[in-house]
Order: sequence, then structure tokens, then C-alpha cells
Amino acid sequence: MKRVGVSRQQLYERLDRPAPLSDAERRDLLEVIEDRSERRSTLVAGQLAIDAWHQAIGEPTLADAVCHRLLHHAHRIELKGPSRRDPHPVDGDEA
Repeated sequence: MKRVGVSRQQLYERLDRPAPLSDAERRDLLEVIEDRSERRSTLVAGQLAIDAWHQAIGEPTLADAVCHRLLHHAHRIELKGPSRRDPHPVDGDEA
């Protein structure tokens, strides 16, 4: 199988940017996800809400394919609460 010319880390970091992925980036992302789908565990961590993934990927059909392969058997952990990077800690919370 052909390997993409960018690292997985570069693709995942690119998803945190507000502009949609380029056509080449979408294909690379789908190739990485397809290569791992149903065969290996994949951990995705970021600040972009899953609801915004379609907009970030930019092409509805490819976005559906990526989301289906990632989320079909996923265990999702969504963290809520104040940011741990907040310079003003909440009462009783020491930085």
C-alpha cells in the first residue's frame, strides 16, 4: 500500500486549524485512517469538537468516510470544565 508523504502527527495537527483541509490533505487523512481502520487502535486528541469535523475536513463524502471509520467503534471521552491552562485557577484549584 502506498504511504502518505506526511506524518500522522502533521495530519492530526492540521485538523486543529480553522481552514478546511486541502484536497491532498483530505486524501492523506483518509488513507491513514483506512490503513488503521478495524486493524489497529487510533487515538485522536484535539480541541476541535467532533461536530466541527465535517467543516474542518471540507468535503462531505470524505468527511463521512473519515468520521465513520474513526467513530464507528470509538470510545469517546469528552472533557468538560475549566481549562488546566487557565492563568486564573478556580477557588481551591492550585496551578
